[in-house]
Amino acid sequence: MTSASFDTDAVIDWLAAGLSGVTSATDFQRVAQDRLQIRSERVEWWAVLIAIFAFPIGLLALLIKERMACEVRVFVDSDGRPQLAVTGSANGAVRKRLKKLGREFYRHYTGVRQSAAVPA
Repeated sequence: MTSASFDTDAVIDWLAAGLSGVTSATDFQRVAQDRLQIRSERVEWWAVLIAIFAFPIGLLALLIKERMACEVRVFVDSDGRPQLAVTGSANGAVRKRLKKLGREFYRHYTGVRQSAAVPA
């Protein structure tokens, strides 16, 4: 597929579908025609320790979660090549899936093996 037939709507829908299996991704929202916002969360490491050492009352600590958001922008650069740009932060599972989807995206649209910029 060439960049001439590049459809941002289809790519955003494909990204949302590809991320739908990540259980820690709590929300997907299209914030613009070319942008997808992904919200995720993770349990803090210290909350797990509290849950273990203060069992059973410590289980309440597992309700404490860090909430993160990242945004994926799909665009065509000045050379006419489709690109993905990821900003914000996400947990490990979302980052891993975005990296995989980014590789598939670049392979499909450019034929070049690259990895997407993934938030830290």
